[in-house]
Amino acid sequence: MALGLAVVTYAALAVRERAVSWTASALLLPFVSLGVASAASASREAQAGVFALWAGFALVAWQLERRDGDARRGGVHLTAAALLLTVALWWLLWPRPLMMVAALAAWGVAVATLCRAETRGLPLVGVAVPLVLAAGSAIDQLAMRRPFAYVPFTTRSSMSALAATVGLGIAVAVLARGVGVPSRLAGRAVRLGAVIGFVILWGRMELAGAWTPDLAGFLLIAYYAACGLGSILVGRRLGVSRLRLAGLGLAIYAAVKAIVEASDIGELALRVGAYGAVGVFLLAAGYLYREARVRYGVSP
Repeated sequence: MALGLAVVTYAALAVRERAVSWTASALLLPFVSLGVASAASASREAQAGVFALWAGFALVAWQLERRDGDARRGGVHLTAAALLLTVALWWLLWPRPLMMVAALAAWGVAVATLCRAETRGLPLVGVAVPLVLAAGSAIDQLAMRRPFAYVPFTTRSSMSALAATVGLGIAVAVLARGVGVPSRLAGRAVRLGAVIGFVILWGRMELAGAWTPDLAGFLLIAYYAACGLGSILVGRRLGVSRLRLAGLGLAIYAAVKAIVEASDIGELALRVGAYGAVGVFLLAAGYLYREARVRYGVSP
């Protein structure tokens, strides 16, 4: 049934008519037809297999459209294939979260590789969706841990976050070397922001429930300040002004957090350490801005 529906659907989509709704049809028709085909599948594996089969048809359609020189229709088929296989992996591996995150991240990298030379921006959606799902699942796994009952960066959830980070990093590197529209749409600021933002969030999730409430509070304050300074340094090194501003915002947030929350830290040494850490990082950030103004007459 699934095979027959796939043949009929993609034969209909292959008709050379300039219908205004062709793009929406190419994206939605496979999912509508799959609702019929997957309903007849009894197991999770069979249902995922149906989605994977249709993703294969979409990839073949993408190659045929590329051969015929129709970049628009080819990009739509590639996007459909990316979304279909994303659903297949998500549904198949849902009971095994670590494998699901790793598979979705790997598929995001694969789609980024496939769309490097595409002349339409739509396939970038096919890159973003599996990577966002992988990152979101990893964060959800980190949030499900019992606070103050784990060692940071050593749990199975941490491995999921690592897999998502590696996938994001490789996909970003692949897009950076691309020559197509997706690579131009995902500019350097967007690529850096996605990876750095996720890494900072991962670290926050690890430290928020680390060991004891007092130590976790101290580590978070110092962590935000360090991330702020690090973002300023990276933004200055790479010439990305938005990253520098984000780093300054993080450093200021750490200072506000220290003023508001450090008084809740019971241990005096940790409380003083929190104030001291923020002070040192803010002084370093201020020095960077002052040095840049003196040397170049501009902010760092």
